[in-house]
Amino acid sequence: MTSFFLITTPPFYVIFPFILIILFIVNKGIKNIGKVAESLFWFCIVIPIIILIVLYQYVDLNNFYPILTTKTSNILYSALIFGTLSSVPNLFLLNIKNSGKNIIKIYSLSVFTLLLISIIIMGVFGPELSVIYRYPEYMMLKKIKILSFIEKIENIVSVIWIIDGFFMVSMASHTIYELLPKKHNKKIGILLAAIMFYVTSFIVGQNYITRLSLYYKTPIIYLIGFTLIGIPLFIKTKKLKQSKNISNN
Repeated sequence: MTSFFLITTPPFYVIFPFILIILFIVNKGIKNIGKVAESLFWFCIVIPIIILIVLYQYVDLNNFYPILTTKTSNILYSALIFGTLSSVPNLFLLNIKNSGKNIIKIYSLSVFTLLLISIIIMGVFGPELSVIYRYPEYMMLKKIKILSFIEKIENIVSVIWIIDGFFMVSMASHTIYELLPKKHNKKIGILLAAIMFYVTSFIVGQNYITRLSLYYKTPIIYLIGFTLIGIPLFIKTKKLKQSKNISNN
């Protein structure tokens, strides 16, 4: 948002209401998060697919050549990064009662969408520009024109990614909140939110170099998050299942 929409606005003006909404929605519980997400689900799925279909006309097949020139190590590394980025958000669903079938369906749909976006980006920009652009999916939207004269709709369409980011942060915050000691979870939660606000607003938000560095280290950050949150969450889920089986017996 501070890179494209509100360039001259101090980051804390954007982050402060964001944090307040997160605190409110986490306090209301997972059911309310689910209701809001459900109401926006098809909007956030259908619009990107329509946009990608429209952008297909700008794809140049020459951007995919030559083929079979990538090193095996690079392919394996890319697969690891893709698997990490696409699967780690599903950790936030481990503490929610479900059979797991719907998670597989949603994950498959999200992976298909990500692959489709990657293919279109590569076809439109080619490998060089795709790497240079920090947000190639946003830059790609600049090519869209409606009726040959309505332009700059990228700011409207890209709101979908802000919505997706909001729900991801909401689920992450809810998961962390559930892992906190029940006796002091609200106090610790507010303290963590205050720390998050300070770090994102004044340490990261006002330093472009730091933001850029974090952008390129996103896979590492996800792996660290998996270690700090995923393992305790997995252990907690196992204990809950064991206690449930004991009570049933």
